[in-house]
Amino acid sequence: MNFSKKIDQKGFIPVILVFVVLGIAIFSAIVWYYSWELKNPQNQVEADESARIYYSNLRKKCESVSSPNCCIASLNSMKARGYVLAQDNGDCPKGYSLNMLRCPDSYKWCVYIGDESYSDKPDVIGNFTDCVRAGYPVLETFPAQCKAPDGRTFIEGQKSQ
Repeated sequence: MNFSKKIDQKGFIPVILVFVVLGIAIFSAIVWYYSWELKNPQNQVEADESARIYYSNLRKKCESVSSPNCCIASLNSMKARGYVLAQDNGDCPKGYSLNMLRCPDSYKWCVYIGDESYSDKPDVIGNFTDCVRAGYPVLETFPAQCKAPDGRTFIEGQKSQ
């Protein structure tokens, strides 16, 4: 008698086939569930609404600080990349680095050290937003002005100078 007949007589092959089919079915169900979960617009709407409320509450706090333009610029920088505030003590979890704009009343947030898409400073400063994101001083004028180190001044709401 050959080996495969012995195994078949014992019923091992059908049992193995049942486990393989069940494994494939469970794996397929998990893949389907998570792909549906990610594509479900309601989940995205809830996440978007939660983020909107979070950043809206932070923006309200900017109204009560001495340099609201700096605060709002730091909030916009955080929001653009989906970052959240650093811990209350100013520390970041392991693998993260503390970041902020170099102006008074900037929020502080944690950036994943491996996040290569994040750049502390724009390569080219061509407008008010770039200037603020780079951390250069924002003058408390109306409209707000940002001074770049090369002497250029960028005015909030204007394209460029």
